Amino acid sequence: MSTPTKPTIQFDFAEDAEMRRAAERSRESFRYFIREAFWEGRRLVPGLDLMLVKAAFAEVPIHPDGPEFMWIDEVRFDGRSIEGVLINQPFRINGVGEGDEIVMPMEHLIDWLISADDEAYGGFTVDVLRSRMSEAERIEHDEAWGLQFAAPGKVRLFPTEPITIRSSQPDHPIALHVSEQLEQFCLDHPDRVSTPDPSGWTMLHAYTLAGSPLCVETLLQRRADRTARTPEGLRAVDIAKTLGWSELVDLLGNDG
Repeated sequence: MSTPTKPTIQFDFAEDAEMRRAAERSRESFRYFIREAFWEGRRLVPGLDLMLVKAAFAEVPIHPDGPEFMWIDEVRFDGRSIEGVLINQPFRINGVGEGDEIVMPMEHLIDWLISADDEAYGGFTVDVLRSRMSEAERIEHDEAWGLQFAAPGKVRLFPTEPITIRSSQPDHPIALHVSEQLEQFCLDHPDRVSTPDPSGWTMLHAYTLAGSPLCVETLLQRRADRTARTPEGLRAVDIAKTLGWSELVDLLGNDG
C-alpha cells in the first residue's frame, strides 16, 4: 500500500461517551461493511450507491477545534489497513486534500456508511449527531445527504439481508450461488485451489474476508491451504479474527 499524504490519528472522543461508543460500534461491525463491499464487487449490476468510511485527521499540535472528520471513498482493506480516496476538502488541516489517497489502520476507523435505494446503513456517529438535532435540523441534514436514515437511536446494518445455510453464521445470499461455482472450479482445477491471485491472496483469504461460511467450507473440503499468507503476512484465520468472524475462526483453526 502507498504511504498516506498525511497520517490519520485515532480520536477517542474522551469527553463524549456517546461518540466514543459510536466509533467503537463502527469498528465492531466493520465486517458487515466489508462483506457488502466484497459481494458488490462481484455483482454484474451494482446494488449499492455509497460505500464510505470516516476518519479523524489532525496535525500536531491538534487544532483547538479538534480533528477534522472526513469521509473516504473507494475503500479497500488488506486485513490490517484501510485504503481509499478522501472526498472532503479540509478547512484547517494542511498537507491533505480532496482526492488524496489515504491509508490508515483499522483501529482508526470512526464510522462507515452504505446506501442502497436511498436507505442509509451504518453511520453510527451520524446517528449520534442526528439524535442531538431538532426535527427541522434532521430534515435538513437528511436532505443534504439525499438519504433516509433510521429513527434516532437506531442504525441499520444490512443492505442485503443475510441468510443462514448449514451454519449458525449468516452468509450473503450471493454466496449460495457462488459456492456452487466454486465447488465446480475446485473439481476442475484442483491445482489452483490455493494459487495466489496477482495481489498475493488465495481464494481462502478472499472468502474469509467476505465472511462466507459456505465458500470457506467448500475450499477447506477441497484442501485449500489454510497456512498460506498474504503479502502482509496474514493467514485466513488472522483475517477472520481481525474482523470478528468467530465461526470462520473455528472453521479455519484457532491455533494462535
